[in-house]
Amino acid sequence: MGMKKAAQIAGSVMDYKPLDEIDLEKFCSPSIIKSAMEVYNIKEIEAKVFFKWYGDYFNRIGKYENEYYKGALELLNDLKKDYDISVFTGLYSLQARQILRKKDILKDFELVGGKEKDRENNDKYHILEALVKNLKTKDEIVFISSDMEDIKVASELLLNNIYYDFSENKEINVDFIRNKLEQIKWKLIRMIKIKI
Repeated sequence: MGMKKAAQIAGSVMDYKPLDEIDLEKFCSPSIIKSAMEVYNIKEIEAKVFFKWYGDYFNRIGKYENEYYKGALELLNDLKKDYDISVFTGLYSLQARQILRKKDILKDFELVGGKEKDRENNDKYHILEALVKNLKTKDEIVFISSDMEDIKVASELLLNNIYYDFSENKEINVDFIRNKLEQIKWKLIRMIKIKI
């Protein structure tokens, strides 16, 4: 995976000890700086230098080396039959589209929401808020993520959401997510019937 290789290269450049697979897994998360501080027991200033080296490799090469979680393509193919799917990412939208295009799945997504150079605030809340504004009503959106920070942001925006811990399973359980979506859909239908 590109994220692990970026962490290995950044660690090597900074002359840190080589990492085992368990520690490398910690860099498959949205907070590389926090992971570096934890894994290497370093201060934030050093972790930011680590992040620069990490980003140098990842942004040029590593982002194209990432692999799908087992079951990810099956989930995508299953969901796109019944749902419009969009991407939410902490990357710049342009980067995300490049990755999706290279993986030949950009066509499967309605929108890609990420950082924008012309947006004043590019934190996750504002990225997701901007994406939601371009989609249907909030009641029709279901946010799926393996990142609890993302789930909290979705909850703040009052979005239906499904948390799925990919890091534990290394595999996506399509039936689990499909069942959760059906439960949410049923709940929404009941809410609409009650309002009528």
